[in-house]
Amino acid sequence: MERLILRVLRRRNAQIGLAIVMVFVLIGALGPYISAYSNPYSPSQFYAAGPDALPSWMSVFPGYSHLNPNIILPSSQVFQTFKTPEALGYWKVGVDPSSRVSLSVGYARGVGPADVAAEATGAYLLTNTGNGSEVLSVSGNSTNPVYVYLTHTFYYGYSPPPLFYSQVAVKPVLPPGVGFAVMLFVNTSKGVYYTSLAANAAGETALESLPSAGSSYAAYFASTFSQPLVNDSWNLVSGVTNSANDMPLAFFNRSVPITTVPQTIFSQKGYYSVGELLVFFPNGDFHASLYQSDFKFQIFGRVYGVLGTDADGGDVWSEFVSGTRTALAIGFGSAAIALGVGVILGLIAGFFAGLVDSVLVFAFDFLLLLPGLILLIDLDTVFTVAHVVTSKALLIILLLGFLGWAVPGRTVRSQVLSLRRRTYVEAAKTMGGGNFYILRNHVLKHTTGTIVALITYLVPGLVVADTGLDFLGLGIDRYPTWGNILAKLINEVTPSNGYLWWITMPIGLSIILISIAFYLIGTAIQEEYSRLG
Repeated sequence: MERLILRVLRRRNAQIGLAIVMVFVLIGALGPYISAYSNPYSPSQFYAAGPDALPSWMSVFPGYSHLNPNIILPSSQVFQTFKTPEALGYWKVGVDPSSRVSLSVGYARGVGPADVAAEATGAYLLTNTGNGSEVLSVSGNSTNPVYVYLTHTFYYGYSPPPLFYSQVAVKPVLPPGVGFAVMLFVNTSKGVYYTSLAANAAGETALESLPSAGSSYAAYFASTFSQPLVNDSWNLVSGVTNSANDMPLAFFNRSVPITTVPQTIFSQKGYYSVGELLVFFPNGDFHASLYQSDFKFQIFGRVYGVLGTDADGGDVWSEFVSGTRTALAIGFGSAAIALGVGVILGLIAGFFAGLVDSVLVFAFDFLLLLPGLILLIDLDTVFTVAHVVTSKALLIILLLGFLGWAVPGRTVRSQVLSLRRRTYVEAAKTMGGGNFYILRNHVLKHTTGTIVALITYLVPGLVVADTGLDFLGLGIDRYPTWGNILAKLINEVTPSNGYLWWITMPIGLSIILISIAFYLIGTAIQEEYSRLG
């Protein structure tokens, strides 16, 4: 056996096949390290970028160079979550000079967001990131609103983006009766656009009483998504442009449709400022503090990653990696079952012959005559409805394995029929060797090459069967597999988007390459086995 393996490994076709297989095995094994998301079909991992984003490498072509990548401000999560005092310098802080109050900015190493509840979910969301926050302290004597600004200026040099998101986690520590509001905004050459807004109960009342925009504030705070800020607790203030009720622009800029907010804000190349407006409504002498962290703005990209995103903004490269791991696990797992059952039954049928052989040959032929896909679908449906197996992947492995043993069984039987008449088998019988001793030490030994070759032919077929089952919606659900990725695209592929070839082609090529790789390995094994006799 060792000699056979060494001779096979010297063959060029086997080396090429093994190299291809190892590439896919490494992709599956290193999945957590080479992909950003474990399950992009989970809503918590949606919107890694804009929906249907193109791969990042396509931006090198002139026709796509105007498409924006993900732009996240600050770009470092260490700065977003204030894990270092240097994060304070990212934001330019100021106070309205007419307010006549004192403002101090500090760093709170031991204070950070905890028990923050979020209405939305997605890959863009930051919550409960632990200790580290900026602390703003405001004190003075006033009955007029006090305005504090935090801003950061950046250059935007692309066409309008598909989506925009902003958030900050705040913990206000206010004396009784002091109103407070937080507004996140984008300042453009055309004006200031508020993208997130929240206030405590007193702050809501104060804003609603403003003569110019009071009715708009009242409409926003009456929406089901708006909850008053809680004093001395962490609160998440956020807004995303695919949710009209979350976005203050839907209430303050009636001329801007919610579906075109990102296109309106970032309508041209130039410098923009993102920031935060803090409004205090004191009633005389006061001292207020505000802790804040998880502070970020995100412009969702139209280009992203190696393979772009799907309609939910899920990272397709992460989906492909997860699908590779699943395909190989199901392919090898079901092949092991099919081969184990088929080899045992093939050995028994070929060696004992007679009635046993007739019964087993009938079983082989009967299983081969059945329409495999229809039987697989029926059994999958029955066992799924009956909850026989809790894991859908395990159920598919078992079904493919127990429906796939007929071919290896017949192949092994054919070889054993010739081996049982060999001289060394007859000699072993003459010397008193038992049937199972002869099977184990003489017959099985000489069928090893065939068995190994069978693995190389079984795995690709089982991978294709699993992909087809998932494509039909009858396989693994709520998890990315090659079949599920293709099925999700079925209503999206059109000539105008090039049939999403950058997603469909890698999966098709992967199936072809795996088939070629195992074919090359199997051919090498068979050729060397024949040469060794």
